[in-house]
Amino acid sequence: MVFPPSAVVELKFVVTLGVILVGWEIGAYFIYQYFRTREQHVEYNRVLLGYGFLLILGYFCLLIITFDDLFITDPEFSAVFLKIGYAAVLSSPLILWGFTYVPQFKNILHPNLHRFLILKSFIPILTTILFPISTPLFNAGMALIFIDTIFLLVLQIKFIQLSVAEIKKRFLMITLGEILLMVSMLFGAELFMTVLNVGEDLAFNLYFVGLFIMFIGELVTFFAVLDFPPILELKWQDSLVKLVIINQRSNNCIFSYDFIEVPDSYETETHLKLEKGDKNKLFSGGILGIDSIIAAITDTKEEKIKKIKQGEAFIFLEYGSDIIPLTYALVIKEEFESARYFLRALKRQFESFYREILSNLDQIKGNEDIFFSSFDIIVNNMV
Repeated sequence: MVFPPSAVVELKFVVTLGVILVGWEIGAYFIYQYFRTREQHVEYNRVLLGYGFLLILGYFCLLIITFDDLFITDPEFSAVFLKIGYAAVLSSPLILWGFTYVPQFKNILHPNLHRFLILKSFIPILTTILFPISTPLFNAGMALIFIDTIFLLVLQIKFIQLSVAEIKKRFLMITLGEILLMVSMLFGAELFMTVLNVGEDLAFNLYFVGLFIMFIGELVTFFAVLDFPPILELKWQDSLVKLVIINQRSNNCIFSYDFIEVPDSYETETHLKLEKGDKNKLFSGGILGIDSIIAAITDTKEEKIKKIKQGEAFIFLEYGSDIIPLTYALVIKEEFESARYFLRALKRQFESFYREILSNLDQIKGNEDIFFSSFDIIVNNMV
């Protein structure tokens, strides 16, 4: 079937615009996810901010190229118009490397390499502005974007290697989404079509194949960033020792979970009793006893202790509501803010999953922990 020229133009523009709008929404959602956790000082989540601008500026350039290809006939205006699009997409690596140039990222990229990437990012922008399109210097500047592509993949591979559980899975999905987006761009590249020596009709069909692959890449990327968990620190899970949930009214431990097998020497050094049974009860009583002392000293029941340092270990504490009077204690070997966020997430999951049982907790006599034993499956999935 042969479409009239006007129908071809309209079809290409409408479909491309639809894909671009989806890409912009995903880019905006990346930025939203960063600001959602900004108050928690989640520095590693700056990478989401960089990804957001990469998508927004990249799709802006695609819109410029599409509009120029379909509607602009004046060569001089076309050159200026394309320069705006190229400058926009070439500035996105500068934004990414600039946003992520903070001390936390020295574990991911060496500071000297990071500075090199920032300074190098100015070169393509300047060559795009100063030199005519398709000249050797212009093309050389454009080629430098491949360096950013390589190190963007290196950045993501490092995150995948150093992260675990949900964050590792999300970065794998983001990487897959970006690979699909890069592959899709080849189907719309005039140079690629020339190398393949394809006819006009086949090139037209391949263009829409590329848009379809791009849309699949967008879907993968969207599900990767949906409710993205904060990246506070890396390898913080290695510091986890034990979780204990205490019923404040009965002074009983209703759930405990050992993240590691605690050696006797560690217990002796830290004076923490971290085994099952009576030792859990002693641990529970100690936590609640400290709370009572704090309340007596401050003459208020509202004052709650949030952290205890005991020997070489730390204990983070969170509390349930008056309706659900629980104390959540997380023992860790090193102080990580990620552990605090993890404990709060555990609290939300526990109270949500067992809400009905917890509302009738006072009616349970003895062996309370039997009702909550399945929570270890949720803890395993969250680590």
